[in-house]
Amino acid sequence: MASEGQPDKTRPPIRINVAFGLVITHALLMRLILDEYVPAPTLRFTYFMVGLALFNIVIKVVGFMPVAFAPHTPKVGKGDGLQGDKMLSVIFPAYNEGDGIAQIVESALDSTDSPNVEFIVVDDRSKDETWAELQRVKEARKDPRFVPVAGKERGKVYWKGKNWAVAQGADVAKGDYLLFADSDVTLYPGALDDFVASMTKANVGWVSFLPKTTFSCFAEYMFNWPGTCIAQGLIPAKVNNGKVYAFGQCNLFKRETYDELGGHREIGHLVAESHALAALAVEKRIPFRCQCAFKQASMYWYNDFWECWKGQLKSVRGRMGKKLPVVNRPIPRPIVATVMSFFMSVQLIPWFIFLMGSAKLLMLQASSYFGLGSDSGDGFGTLDQVVLAAASVCVGCSFLNRLIGKIFLGYDIHYWYLAPITSTVLVACMAVRACRPDNAGRWNDDGMPEGYVQPKDARVDKKTK
Repeated sequence: MASEGQPDKTRPPIRINVAFGLVITHALLMRLILDEYVPAPTLRFTYFMVGLALFNIVIKVVGFMPVAFAPHTPKVGKGDGLQGDKMLSVIFPAYNEGDGIAQIVESALDSTDSPNVEFIVVDDRSKDETWAELQRVKEARKDPRFVPVAGKERGKVYWKGKNWAVAQGADVAKGDYLLFADSDVTLYPGALDDFVASMTKANVGWVSFLPKTTFSCFAEYMFNWPGTCIAQGLIPAKVNNGKVYAFGQCNLFKRETYDELGGHREIGHLVAESHALAALAVEKRIPFRCQCAFKQASMYWYNDFWECWKGQLKSVRGRMGKKLPVVNRPIPRPIVATVMSFFMSVQLIPWFIFLMGSAKLLMLQASSYFGLGSDSGDGFGTLDQVVLAAASVCVGCSFLNRLIGKIFLGYDIHYWYLAPITSTVLVACMAVRACRPDNAGRWNDDGMPEGYVQPKDARVDKKTK
């Protein structure tokens, strides 16, 4: 039996009753499909496949074409962004980033030679060699613009995620502009000038930038992370047209705008801090913009399968936790898992039919060629041809979706065929896993321990520089 405050390791990692129920349901669904397709497709099933093909065209092709018009951060000349005596503070929060933080800092320092820039890296009490790596870079570069900061204890303040490290960085920053970048974001030469020039042109106090994702492991293709990144390319235009959203990887603020929002202390108790700041900006009528910064910065997401799993599970949990507007409570998780699982199954059906239809056609052709005859009933009739064509369209739409991402966003099309197969199964499994309560509170905003206070209610020390 687990002690108080510790997870009960005797419990299964998933909700077994939900998983068992979904397995039975999907077995019945597969039986139904076989009855509708074998030995020859029914008219009803043919209509279903044609409808599915049209659905795929609309969702995967037509729906993604707007990425061709996604707002991108333009390149400007050296010195066209940061001008006069204005200063920019670049703030990186870091926790257990010993393997890669040195490279990130080196790239940041090399991105500009302006003396009006400082690079602050806040080590959030890492348990690895992060602080040692920061000291090594400081000694090797001897660049006064580089300011490593040893993070303090959180005390009885209920900080979530990177918010405490980011807030400490803002406290010591001297800049008129504050650029918050995750510790896996690589800045390219000229990026800072581009960012400031873009903000000046937009005449706003906050711009949320989306760096280009660099895929680093096969698992990212298994989870269809490239497809997700292409979908992210649709978001900036929606944000600029009123959608309440902001990316968390790279955000540039004017100091006065950041202070007006209350900074990260105002929303420090929330997991999705960038979304919370966006909602706060809308509430306070503070304009902001969003852009793709693919020529200015890049980032890594995951290094292996389990990092992918945890990151995607966090996203699934977030969607499951959204409350309905009328009843003010989330939909029961088993219902959400069932709906998500069925939606994923619909993605697998075209591939199943495509393989079965192609095999049937090849067998008939082979039988005819070798004169072996066939006992396949009516052979490959009109309905067979329509169903196979519809399944082929669905499969082709998965390829076209990735091709759109390559043409307009520069993402590769490697392993495009994995998107509707492996990611379908994995997302369905995550939906079942997410039905288990998150008692640790890692992926939600609930569960503040007794005696703790939210960051916005805590005493704020005077800024030290």
